[in-house]
Formats: sequence, structure tokens, C-alpha cells
Amino acid sequence: MNTTKLLLLGVALFLGFQSFAQDRIIKKDQSEILCTVIEIGLDEIKYKSRDQTDQIVYSIDKDQILKIVFENGRVQVIDNDMKNPVYYADQKKWMIKTGILGPLTSQMNFSLEKSIRPGRSLEATLGIIGLGFSND
Repeated sequence: MNTTKLLLLGVALFLGFQSFAQDRIIKKDQSEILCTVIEIGLDEIKYKSRDQTDQIVYSIDKDQILKIVFENGRVQVIDNDMKNPVYYADQKKWMIKTGILGPLTSQMNFSLEKSIRPGRSLEATLGIIGLGFSND
């Protein structure tokens, strides 16, 4: 009889802890959303509210989120893809550009652009007026 009570107490405690286990979405303004994460997409995260009485699936933009703490303790930090150098690894560091319609307006533009890091570059432009077709 004593082992039955102990077993029932253990099951009740396990179910009690399991019902409180929730995911936490921590936003960049340090506010938290207690929820169950359904899907992590490219641009948004879909989740269900902590109270499971409604079956509404909410979504939040990944740019607003700092990290997600899952119920098992795993933490996933949300990175900004614009600043991730992996996506820009195959791009050239130096680029020469020209305005292709410039000769129609009697001007020519040549530009040299250097990529410094993702989202930042340095560009120098040389403009020549009078080169091209005349409007007369």
C-alpha cells in the first residue's frame, strides 16, 4: 500500500511539473512571452499562447526576438541574417560599375565599390560630362 501511494505521488508530481513546462520567447525589449513554439520560419516564429484554451496560432517577427528558451533548457539565439557573413561569402569584395544609359544624356559615370562588411560598403564615383551623344 505504501508503494502505491509513493507511485501515485511520483506520477502526480511528474504531471504537475510537465504542465508548467513552457517555452519562453525573450524579446529585444526584455519582455517575455510564455508559450509553446510551433514553428521557427525564415522571417517569423509561430507559437501558441500559454493558456491552451484557445487554439489560435500567433506569429511574431524574428527581428523583434532576442532568444528562445525551450522547455528542455536549450537556448536558441536569433541572429540577424543581414549581418551574417556566411550569406555574403561568395560575393566579390571589389566591384566596378558604370551607368549604361549615361551616353544618351552626354555623360558617363564610373564607380568603384568596396564591400567592407555585410550592410556596409565604400563607393567612389567619377562623372564625365560631355562624353556620349550630342543632343543638338
